[in-house]
Amino acid sequence: MVNPLSHNLQRAKTLIIVFYAVILCYVVSCVSLWLQINMLEKLDVNNLNTEELRANDMRQIAVSFTLLAIIIASVICFIMWFRRAYYNVQQAGQFADFSEGWAAGAWFVPFLNLVRPYKIMVEIWEKTQRAIPHFISNRSSQIVGIWWAAYIVSNIVANISSRLDGGADSTIDDLISSSWFEIVSNILQIGLLLLQS
Repeated sequence: MVNPLSHNLQRAKTLIIVFYAVILCYVVSCVSLWLQINMLEKLDVNNLNTEELRANDMRQIAVSFTLLAIIIASVICFIMWFRRAYYNVQQAGQFADFSEGWAAGAWFVPFLNLVRPYKIMVEIWEKTQRAIPHFISNRSSQIVGIWWAAYIVSNIVANISSRLDGGADSTIDDLISSSWFEIVSNILQIGLLLLQS
């Protein structure tokens, strides 16, 4: 017996709006980082402009906290949508490889989070196609593989960026390199979000 599906359309609409807000924040972050790079490249250590440095730091802090807040909101919205989508696969009479709880929990288990969310997304993609014939898409499930690869690569680049920024021990060159890696990470994240939208 097929159980009624739980509506997921409103969650999807909310998620897309939040994704576009995150994209906007990433664009602002890229501009802010580019301004920081320009400032650092022109920096004269013998004649420091403390006001310019302070203004840069305050701008970067404001952009970073805004971006962090909107990313947290997007993660919450995405996991809520993802869990409901997996629940609906099961409710539509399709056999699911994992329990519904794993659709949310798999993201938080070290090492497992490198594989299980991808497997669940492939399941959602393929089984939704079978369960709802009028919803069939011309896109193959390879799009899920591209999405997951972009997700992994963008997180690796973000990790490199954070490791290059060694805090108080960082040199100007370290900060410039870190900023460039963060810009690349932001661009990859924007591509990933556009792919998901």
